[in-house]
Amino acid sequence: MKKFLKVLFLLLLVFVAAGVTAGLVRNRTADKTCKHELESSATVAPTCTTDGHTGDITCKICGEKLLDGDNLPALGHTPEEIPAVAPTCSQTGLTAGSKCTRCGEILTAQEAIPALGHTPEEIPAVAPTCSQTGLTAGSKCVHCGEILTAQEAVPALGHVSEIVLEGHAATCTEEGVTDILKCSHCNVLLSEQEQIPALGHELAELPAVAATCTQAGLSAGSHCERCDDNVVPQETVPALGHTFGEWTTTSPKCYEEKIRKCEVCEEQERKFTQKQDHVQAQNGYHCEHCGKMLITVNGTELAGCDSALEELTVYFDADGIIIRSIAPYAFAGKNLRDVKIKTYLEYVGEYAFFGCYEDLRIALYTDYGANTDMEHWALEWYYGNGDFESPFYYYTTTEPVTKASEENE
Repeated sequence: MKKFLKVLFLLLLVFVAAGVTAGLVRNRTADKTCKHELESSATVAPTCTTDGHTGDITCKICGEKLLDGDNLPALGHTPEEIPAVAPTCSQTGLTAGSKCTRCGEILTAQEAIPALGHTPEEIPAVAPTCSQTGLTAGSKCVHCGEILTAQEAVPALGHVSEIVLEGHAATCTEEGVTDILKCSHCNVLLSEQEQIPALGHELAELPAVAATCTQAGLSAGSHCERCDDNVVPQETVPALGHTFGEWTTTSPKCYEEKIRKCEVCEEQERKFTQKQDHVQAQNGYHCEHCGKMLITVNGTELAGCDSALEELTVYFDADGIIIRSIAPYAFAGKNLRDVKIKTYLEYVGEYAFFGCYEDLRIALYTDYGANTDMEHWALEWYYGNGDFESPFYYYTTTEPVTKASEENE
């Protein structure tokens, strides 16, 4: 193409030069007054669809057209194929077309071809395992491979542990071992047996316990708070025994009393030596000779008496004390020979007079003894049967009774 234009341009110059020369000859002949100065108008190149022009020659001085330019014929289109575009599943295609290679004008327009649409194919589900996730079923296009239904993750099932070989816990002094575990679903071994170090003792101090005069002590030791083992056993420290001082003696009329005191714990030891029998004071419970209290009372209950007392009278109101009952075993083993009860007794406990002298006499005043509740075997004693005298209610000791009788009234 470039070569063609070059040849065309050279031919144009030749024609212009020839025309100019002829014109000059004519002008010199016709008019010798203007000295023309030549100029050429712009050349218009031809296109594919329009003609071109070589341009006119005119005088710059007088403006006279000295030579007409020549027309240049239109070049015409040079067609080039536009290839077709095949349609896909989701995009339209195009038919083949053409255009001019020189000017780019579309000579044959392309036409749209509809998209083909997807052809689905199932993607199978993947079952989850104990340790790996699975997938739900999905689908894709068999032509383009585009995912049409996305697969979703299915969580892993997780292992279900099962003991294959049971271990044992460590102790303070012995090692332990862990369990061997496997999954009951997939049989994968989950853990191997491992040694567990011995825990060692958690020692707690056992403080020493000082020995006293009467009680043994203990040396310091230690034990484990976890297994309760005596790591350092405590040893018994013998009781020290009393360290008594000298005896001191007091001598009331009826008895002599010696007292000595331990120099360590101040516990007292007493010794009594009876010099004469106690005599119960009239309408009282103390000895009329030495003033010693002869009975033991808990509230309104008679609980015992002095071991040297042989005769006892229980009054309605003596020394401000009102007796309503006699405790079980109150006088068991005492030296009583004669008991007079001059107050209303509600209750006499079992074996109250057990082991007294065989000639013990017990008298209950008629006004006070009729409704007394006698506990089983209340009047039974070891050495034999007692005598009962008028004017009292009498109780036999050959048979256990619970009510008074009116024999020998």
